[in-house]
Amino acid sequence: MDLQVIWFILITVLFTGFFLLEGFDYGVGALLPFLSSRDDERTQVLRTIAPIWDGNEVWMITAGGALFAAFPHVYATMFSTFYLALFLMLVALILRGVAFEMRVHTVTDARKRLWDGAICFGSAVPAFLWGVAVTDLIAGLPRDTVEGFRYTLDAVLAMDPENITVHTLALKKGSRLMMERQGLPSGEETARMLDYAWETLARAGYRPYYLYRQKYMSGALENIGWCKPGFEGLYNVCIMEELHSIVALGAGGSTKLTDPDTGKIVRITNPKYPYEYIGRIEAICREKEDIVPFYRALLSK
Repeated sequence: MDLQVIWFILITVLFTGFFLLEGFDYGVGALLPFLSSRDDERTQVLRTIAPIWDGNEVWMITAGGALFAAFPHVYATMFSTFYLALFLMLVALILRGVAFEMRVHTVTDARKRLWDGAICFGSAVPAFLWGVAVTDLIAGLPRDTVEGFRYTLDAVLAMDPENITVHTLALKKGSRLMMERQGLPSGEETARMLDYAWETLARAGYRPYYLYRQKYMSGALENIGWCKPGFEGLYNVCIMEELHSIVALGAGGSTKLTDPDTGKIVRITNPKYPYEYIGRIEAICREKEDIVPFYRALLSK
């Protein structure tokens, strides 16, 4: 047994411990506002996890640190691919921790209900986003195989979801993976993964309802969204067809203002690098003011 296998087993144990132990905490927090209308009963419910909720999160922190130490490429790929989901998860977990502490120091029932809602949000959202991150299907990931992709897709189908999006790995220009290309499946292997997904999902009653491509995708293939009839995601359609505006904040963000009548699109792009973004923050805020006259013109039509 070599060192990589030992690290793999250790990380598996850490994540398994986290999901098993923190799953109880998430369940209690997510159901808290619905279990009772009485403050004393909700307090008793919270006391069941008060001594352990923060300790259980150490499993996740340790697993993330071990992943970074042992498999930095996997860590970098995961955090780049699931950046939005993991960022929202971090925000929810911070809010959850603050709510636990602030509720203890709150006297009024109204504010306690507010913090109970924050605990519910901070418990339900990470549980959902872990599902988003862990079950995302990406064909062409480093060291993936056709057999491994088939196994993953079959396992996801066994859970009978309404929507499944099958992504193809898109390399980012300037990334280490783009330059080194270590362990990447060939374009032909990635195509076989997508062929299996097409045949299997169609046979299971799913229908493709949106498609998009990106630069530097493995095998020059595509991302396809599948769903059961009647479960099409309106958000996905609007974003892919550029029918809806997007307001972006932060370095590298790109705001897109869309006129639904004419199809006109106005883009406001933020600097990519944080140092440049901070240095130009006042000019960036002035550019964001263009959003107001854009929507005033729409409302005046």
